[in-house]
Amino acid sequence: MRKLIKLIGLFMVFFGIGVYLYPAVSDIYTKYRTNESIEEFYQKYQIDETESEKKSTDSETEADTEEIQSDPLGRFPELYKEIVNYNQSIYENGQENFKDAWSYEQTPINIDGLEDGVFGYIEIPAMDDLKMPLYIGASYENMDKGATVLGYTSIPIGGINTNSVIAGHRGWHKTSYFLYIENLTIGDKVYITNPWGKLTYRVESIDIIDPYDSDAVKIQEGKDMVTLVTCHPYMSHGKYRYVVYCVRDESGGSNDKTVVKPSERTSEAPIKASDGTVYESSNKAIKEEKFLRTVSAAAIILMVIITILYNGRSKRG
Repeated sequence: MRKLIKLIGLFMVFFGIGVYLYPAVSDIYTKYRTNESIEEFYQKYQIDETESEKKSTDSETEADTEEIQSDPLGRFPELYKEIVNYNQSIYENGQENFKDAWSYEQTPINIDGLEDGVFGYIEIPAMDDLKMPLYIGASYENMDKGATVLGYTSIPIGGINTNSVIAGHRGWHKTSYFLYIENLTIGDKVYITNPWGKLTYRVESIDIIDPYDSDAVKIQEGKDMVTLVTCHPYMSHGKYRYVVYCVRDESGGSNDKTVVKPSERTSEAPIKASDGTVYESSNKAIKEEKFLRTVSAAAIILMVIITILYNGRSKRG
């Protein structure tokens, strides 16, 4: 009987340690897997960061010319032309098909030529050095694997009159994903790498909107944008949407790639939306969850240790 109690005790110890360590280990594994994939992506498409930054700046200047219709690197020319035409068409028709959850999940162009369906990667240093693969179409499968470009929004290759709406979970399978989106402040950089190079954007404004307000994330006349979207507040099952509007950075530089850890920028101040509504920050709930997880794990381990010591004394007695 005592042996059984000891075995149960040992199991509970390891269970408690697992409860505490699993999110951290999961995050480390996800980052390792993503970094490995990013390296493979760069090697596959032979993307040089310095050159791609320069090219992305040049393309901003030429975005309203016919030159943008040509594949800048001679890579996937038909796909590039299809994306340009698609981006232009949804702008001209006012994104008439962008209206519900079904439309968000669609992959409106054929990307079969891209390995594993990965269109590129998104990097956000201010969000705990977030790096995630980027997929087209916010299907359940794609959302599970990384960040996704919502169907019937612009594909992120840059250009005037485009807005790529990129969605990510607010934490998923114990990994962060867009968990730390509230770390972003005006001026922070967001980097998008696609098969043709790297694009730099900077945060212009932040808002909280109704989940069905598709008009709030549509293309803005004359702008080259990406818009980040996730649920708000944390663990609310999508009650609202936290939205970060980013515009193309004309400097094209990447000198600010300093990683910002969550602990260094975790304001719990209420957030005022553009319509005047005030929302609570999710940072408090995120901290409380981490605290409760730590306390629970510690309590399990402590109870087991006390049980083992008590049994030891009883045996000696």
